[in-house]
Amino acid sequence: MALIHRLNKLKIPFIHPSTTKPPGPSHALLNRVLGEAGTSQRLAHFGLEPLGIKKVEVQNLLVQRPVRCEVVPVNQATTLDFLDNYFAGGNGGLDYGIYNSMQYKLLQAYVEGTIQDFSQTDYWQWHVKLRQAGINEDVRSDAWIANKIHKLLRVFESIRKRGYGYSRLSNYIWVLEKPLIHTRYGYDYCPDGYEIFDGHHRAASVAYLGYRSVYVLLVKDVGTHTPFGVPLDEIIIPAKC
Repeated sequence: MALIHRLNKLKIPFIHPSTTKPPGPSHALLNRVLGEAGTSQRLAHFGLEPLGIKKVEVQNLLVQRPVRCEVVPVNQATTLDFLDNYFAGGNGGLDYGIYNSMQYKLLQAYVEGTIQDFSQTDYWQWHVKLRQAGINEDVRSDAWIANKIHKLLRVFESIRKRGYGYSRLSNYIWVLEKPLIHTRYGYDYCPDGYEIFDGHHRAASVAYLGYRSVYVLLVKDVGTHTPFGVPLDEIIIPAKC
């Protein structure tokens, strides 16, 4: 509870986003960032191949739409209904845009000073639903969720104060050439935009701070197994049953 109290007490004045310089030549930059310790191993672990650095419009960044076997070691590629219900748009469609994300809405309430209890935010309750669904329930405690929100606010305040830089790969938002739910599991889901694989906190921060575009690391799905080692040919996909 002490951490939640600290989060609720954070009061930092709004600072308009600064202009950032674009990175150098994409090939040279990619070689440099891929040289960072553990980067290539992490990409390989998730079955991703880096394609290069790309400038994208922030409005085209999408929250990742996962399936169950991507977040827990099972062979079921079922969608997470509570996420689809949250991102349901008009006419039965889905709006997974970053401006519609729980992270963005939390930042908006945080800056406006309307949050009285972080445990009542959509972002907190999302993690509670993940826990109830058996997704990392052994570690997804209330303290863990509070720390997750603390990290989001730290990222936000860092970008708000210093601008969004590109000195390291960890600063980049990783986006998929095509959504994993389509390339890996065959779902008919190909929305306009770029699905975020890594960097939802950074994406929500730049979106709220008014950035129109950012440079991202574009990656391609080349996986043969889920992150938990289950071969893709052993995955049960409801849409194909």
